[in-house]
Amino acid sequence: YRDLVLGQLSAAGDYAERILTIDSAVITSDSGRYVADGYLNADLALTTDTASRFPDLPLDIRLQADDSRFDLVSVVLPSVEALYGQFSADVRLTGTPYRPDLAGRASVIDPRLKYFDLAEWIFADTVKFRMENNRIVLDDVRVFVSTRTNGKKDRGVPRKPDRKNRAFAQLTGDLVFQSLDSLEYDIEMRSMTEMPFTYELEDIRGRAKDIRLKIEGSSPPLVSGSLTLTEMEYRVPFAEPNEGSAILSALSTSSSWDYNVDIDIPSKYFIKNEDLDAELRGDINVAREEGRYRFLGQLEFINGRGFLFDKVFQIDPEQSTVTFDGREGLNPVLNVR
Repeated sequence: YRDLVLGQLSAAGDYAERILTIDSAVITSDSGRYVADGYLNADLALTTDTASRFPDLPLDIRLQADDSRFDLVSVVLPSVEALYGQFSADVRLTGTPYRPDLAGRASVIDPRLKYFDLAEWIFADTVKFRMENNRIVLDDVRVFVSTRTNGKKDRGVPRKPDRKNRAFAQLTGDLVFQSLDSLEYDIEMRSMTEMPFTYELEDIRGRAKDIRLKIEGSSPPLVSGSLTLTEMEYRVPFAEPNEGSAILSALSTSSSWDYNVDIDIPSKYFIKNEDLDAELRGDINVAREEGRYRFLGQLEFINGRGFLFDKVFQIDPEQSTVTFDGREGLNPVLNVR
């Protein structure tokens, strides 16, 4: 949208009998160029409300695009904070606004993506996808993150890590355009190596392997699957009574993607704060629906110490557990000796 404001628009066409014909429309900016031609049904009368301005009638538009900025990516992926790369596309859009058909190809060279709340940037060499009917197909997309936390930056964005310092994951599947403003997801992700992660707003970091996730359904989609935590450090102070979890509050919005993920924790789950210094293991199911979290499972202590006033208590691992009973929120039942 900012590109439209800062760039230049030139167009030639006509409007008659509620059909808008575009002979040539060109939008240029410092970062890219968009060229379109074709026709669509539209009611441009000033008295027409927005909902009925573009009726569900045939359209036929061809779009060619080259750009290096993605100001509208949050419309399609609201959890994305930033996306860079060199984008090119040649797409033909037919059908109707509520039953669109896409055909063509697109690619992004050297993409670099960052999700909200995660410190790691996601990279790829080149992402290619094709469009058939109303589907955007991802045949075999390999993405990677850096195994090093600190790296050189290029204009505020970390540079692509060397091959020896990459952790890989694979994406396959497709996106279906139910309408011009509604997507349906059918994408699978699996890790090919151990993947690091760092939560940006609090001191939480770790590594995971055997990640197998499926993203499916209409916006917001459901993310389901499983993973194994090979190591994790949680250095966040516990909430005060009736305070709730600041982390979950930050992550809980009605537009957030839903979760249902099983997490295996064989060991090396460390909690270190002013109340506890311990290592745990167990199995947890994490679910989020309409921004509300639920946890189910149990953690056992491998070893640890608790702190209360000026006293230090040794935790008996054989008689101490943390149980999540599936109720809403992060408030487990403690049985600690």
